[in-house]
Amino acid sequence: MATADPEASVREVPPATAEPSTRLPTPDEAYDKALLESEAHRAVMRKRFEDAGTDVRVEFANSRIGFFAQMNFCLNVAHYAELTGRRAYVTLSSDNYRDPDHGPNWFHYFFDQIIGYPPPHAECITVLDCCELPFDTDAFELRSARDLFFRHFAIRPEFMELVDLRARTMKVGPTTLGVHYRGTDKDREAVSVARWDAIARIEAVLETAPSIDRVFVASEDAVFVRSIQAAIADVPVVSLPDSIRSEGDRPVHLSGLRRGNRAMGQDALLNALMLARCGRLVRTTSFLSAWSSIFNPDIPVAMLNRPRSECLWFPETRVLERAEML
Repeated sequence: MATADPEASVREVPPATAEPSTRLPTPDEAYDKALLESEAHRAVMRKRFEDAGTDVRVEFANSRIGFFAQMNFCLNVAHYAELTGRRAYVTLSSDNYRDPDHGPNWFHYFFDQIIGYPPPHAECITVLDCCELPFDTDAFELRSARDLFFRHFAIRPEFMELVDLRARTMKVGPTTLGVHYRGTDKDREAVSVARWDAIARIEAVLETAPSIDRVFVASEDAVFVRSIQAAIADVPVVSLPDSIRSEGDRPVHLSGLRRGNRAMGQDALLNALMLARCGRLVRTTSFLSAWSSIFNPDIPVAMLNRPRSECLWFPETRVLERAEML
């Protein structure tokens, strides 16, 4: 009997179950960080969470926030459920990953929630920023965050099958150096690292690590991917066939609602999981590769830069406690 193609099954994931939307105005219209952090607004949100019923749907609707920053939100919803004993259901409706061909809740493109789908009577609380949540959102350790996440959510099996296939065919494993370079929009959160500088530091790591037999690169920067593949000749440099990369400085994940957003989200998820399969990780500041340390809390990490003090959030706070600075 012919073996099923895991990649084909990923392409054929059925549209997510439709859920009624109670969204606030779009983030560009409504997002005001100072307002969201104000004590008056936080008191209102605190009361909403305290007064919610046993079943509550918590919706995140901010298109300015990337895939794994929104996984932080999911982690916090799971934390809220365990703190209060409620059944809390995740809805991710931000336009930057929502695909008109695949349903209104993009969380269900990639993940299943262990408790299933919300009942029709579930109240919805819409959130634009984790600062609106009425508890400490930086209270986790990497391992406890991993355990909490997987007590509540499961990566859909077709994606795990595809990661297994890619890791096997690309020979990504304990002797692989994982590299994540975020090149387009992270200069507001950390001092940017020039491509040539990042590659020089990665080459220096390889010179001191003879056991490394290949490099796996994840980046939304197409120029960086081509440059590192051209620069490093001693070991193979491999990467996933991402659906989209940037040829300039425009972030690919901030393009709004469009067809292809689901494939872009798949790129993010698969790259983070592949990085977690590596034996070592060299990376720039980014939620994506920081979450690789949640998926694999034991992976040694070396940083090419660090977040600015005002942009130091979980999981980067925990990664930096033991990371090497290159």
